[in-house]
Amino acid sequence: MDVEKAIDLLARVSEDDEQVKGAPTKEEKVRACRAIADQLVSTTLRSHIEYPRYLSTGITALLKLQSDKDMYIWNLADEALNRVINTLISVQSDRILITLYSGIKSASYRSRRSALLKFASLCHLINSSKCRKYMSSLLIVIQEILETNDELLHQSLSEAMDPLCRTLVFYLREREVHSLLESFVANLHNSGAIIRASCDSIVALCRYYPKSPFDFVMSLLLTQLQPLDSIIANKSNPPSSPSSSNLNSSSSDNDSAYLKTLVGILTCFLKLLQLSEEWRNYRKFDT
Repeated sequence: MDVEKAIDLLARVSEDDEQVKGAPTKEEKVRACRAIADQLVSTTLRSHIEYPRYLSTGITALLKLQSDKDMYIWNLADEALNRVINTLISVQSDRILITLYSGIKSASYRSRRSALLKFASLCHLINSSKCRKYMSSLLIVIQEILETNDELLHQSLSEAMDPLCRTLVFYLREREVHSLLESFVANLHNSGAIIRASCDSIVALCRYYPKSPFDFVMSLLLTQLQPLDSIIANKSNPPSSPSSSNLNSSSSDNDSAYLKTLVGILTCFLKLLQLSEEWRNYRKFDT
């Protein structure tokens, strides 16, 4: 199977393959996946005039295949993609990075996670003249991810934030960093996995941005605590009127939300204090 036929075959893959007439079988997906990897890394195909297009569409096809319901298929696609990237990154870094960035905007969460983590691991290869453009565009993507409830996607974002911040955060303006931090702090009322992921991302921004927004985040967290203080005070001094029972029953529905917010804020405080301790130890060692 040549590379063009393999790419066309995988282009017919959908999330509901069993409901689509003419969808590729498992054996066809395996053969197409292996054919794309074998031929993209071959020196013969690299001299072809259409090779840049084959590379982009081939990587896109392998990313798409990682949303397959069959674990064997998406593991095979991930291995094939890693092989292509590792072999060609030294000579095709720009095209690979552009294609991975496009994959971050994929509709499939698993494909997005894979593209995001691979892009973050390679972002140090971005030409300095393009860093600002990439990071500005990534802000929109990050904001979209923060609006989802997919815990694995949030976890992948937190893993990607450290290498992204280490390389690209220098190209953000202070107001953009503050806006991004506000979005992460707003996510501290979510589920436990998303809270941890948001805290790790906040720490990465504070650690790597040249003018650390540490004080800004601490002030923001204290502001978030103020409404909780009034809620706790009301619960400790409940009104004695008979009608208050209805109010108490309605407010009890919000107890779990208040608890999540409190846990999220305290978790973030703890991680920021750990970062502060790291800085203190580093200064002691440096002197």
